[in-house]
Amino acid sequence: INFAIASEGALKLKEISYIHAEGMPAGELKHGTLALIEPGTPVIVICPNDYTYKETLSNAIEAKARGAYIIAVSDIENEIYDYCIKIPKVDELLYPLVTIMPLQLLAYHIAVSLGLDPDMPRNLAKSASSNLLKGANCQSTAPSLSPSSARPEAKKRRMKFPVSAITF
Repeated sequence: INFAIASEGALKLKEISYIHAEGMPAGELKHGTLALIEPGTPVIVICPNDYTYKETLSNAIEAKARGAYIIAVSDIENEIYDYCIKIPKVDELLYPLVTIMPLQLLAYHIAVSLGLDPDMPRNLAKSASSNLLKGANCQSTAPSLSPSSARPEAKKRRMKFPVSAITF
């Protein structure tokens, strides 16, 4: 289940901060992705104290050996982590609920630090179009922007992020 959470965290990071990220099962890190890790590459590991803990920690150690900056989302602190986002100890079935929120907040804060508006991601379709909203006697508050004029202020404020990819 941590793979689904990692994939959602990576998707949120791509959607609102425009940084490439991939979610992957810890057991598949050795199949190509490990070769992409170089010194300073941030790797976010979802490492709660569940049945995946030892395997995920082992992969974090391998990434760290290649110079990765390890950011953990865990209920257990470990010296291998460069930074740990502490989550509460909960029943194993509830870990998805407590691990997704820190990933979404991380994506939000990265977007804001880059000068981007996380509430207005570019090139994403809304689940309800303005025509549907009008048909339901609702008003759309979202501005109508053409692709060429979409968020010019965000482009001016955008800062360069020091890495090109984050692996979950």
